[in-house]
Amino acid sequence: MRYELLNKDVVTLTFELDALCRVVGQLEPLDLAFAPPSVVGLDGTARVDDVAAWWSRRSIPATRLHLGRLLDALGLDSASPLALHSLGLSLSDRYWVRPAGSGLAWADVNFFDNDFDGALGTLTLNPWASPVAADLAVTSLMSPDSTVGGDVPKRWVIDQDGRRILVKAPSRRYDQDPYNEVVACALYRRLMADADYVTYWLVGDADVTCCACPNMLGEDEELVSAADLMRRHGRGGAPTYPNVLRALEQDSGLPPRHLAQWLSRMFSCDFLLANSDRHLGNFGLVRDCVTLEYRRVAPIFDSGCSLWCDTRRLESPGDYRYHPRPFPGRPSQDPTSQLRLFSDYGWLDAVASTTQDLAAWQDEARDALALDPDLPAARLDAIMRGVRDNVAAFLAHVERSARLCPATAVGTGVVPSSREGDDGTTRR
Repeated sequence: MRYELLNKDVVTLTFELDALCRVVGQLEPLDLAFAPPSVVGLDGTARVDDVAAWWSRRSIPATRLHLGRLLDALGLDSASPLALHSLGLSLSDRYWVRPAGSGLAWADVNFFDNDFDGALGTLTLNPWASPVAADLAVTSLMSPDSTVGGDVPKRWVIDQDGRRILVKAPSRRYDQDPYNEVVACALYRRLMADADYVTYWLVGDADVTCCACPNMLGEDEELVSAADLMRRHGRGGAPTYPNVLRALEQDSGLPPRHLAQWLSRMFSCDFLLANSDRHLGNFGLVRDCVTLEYRRVAPIFDSGCSLWCDTRRLESPGDYRYHPRPFPGRPSQDPTSQLRLFSDYGWLDAVASTTQDLAAWQDEARDALALDPDLPAARLDAIMRGVRDNVAAFLAHVERSARLCPATAVGTGVVPSSREGDDGTTRR
């Protein structure tokens, strides 16, 4: 069957889906300027395999925890029909699909402005939950939960103020990851402006403690991930740090040093948090989907896979080792080596105040993790030992960078500090 891929109400191209919801046949390009960036190469062309990759990522991934149980509850063989039933609509951008010639309009179907049923979300958050009705009505499958990515069970809800809120269930050892998000926010609050990160809080859902956050996007905004840009620029090229920085710069037009400092800030925080899951889909840029201009870097989000939450025991130095993401091979095959990719710390305040901030953060981190009833006291102590070591290693790295690169030393940056907006105005 023929489908149209739209950006709001602009038809960008048409494509064919077979009975298994796979992209087949020929594309018909119509207005590729408004198509998803990952679909259109630098030569201005769209390829079937790029559209197929975009559509594949539109479904709940095969790596989603308990996906088999979810599909069994819905009587499906794969997640692709869910995405198609929801017209590919998401709360991360304004792209969607409709049957060619159907005349469906964005205003009538999108989830930013229209309510959606929570029945599917009940199952995507907890596949063992009973459906709201004995049989889920067909209309109840029209939900943004059909297209939300990631391995962690999650759902979208609408709060009493009409905000779209993402709720994520625990999925790691000791159910630690929701608490990790709170710990990460405590760190970000001390080192950057409020607009630079997504705020998470703890909520109770399905008899477990989850974390929740608001949608990071404003009116007519879309998230363009680093993975999208790397596909557009390299079409499979190696995601090395220089290549990723180049792709971000060339598409966005943002100053190279601004982007370098932003990456330095994000990956430095990841080092402090021992975050092992900062893959290319977990950071990027925010673009205006109407003007096609890039507005800013995306706020930092999704830091739950941190603080050695997947490690069985933390008893020896080797237990604290992990392979960071996303940059492959040397010199970034271990956390300390990846940290050395970054040397511009003009976004930090003086070393003395940063040291005080990080000391206070460690106390706050312990208090937040202590709320986890499944986390043994001995493991909490071990986590905090690892955090103290990371803080010491980070401060040593910053001081070393200041000696080697005086022009980019702490507090001497030429771009606005993390406590100012991109226009230089103070945000808090």
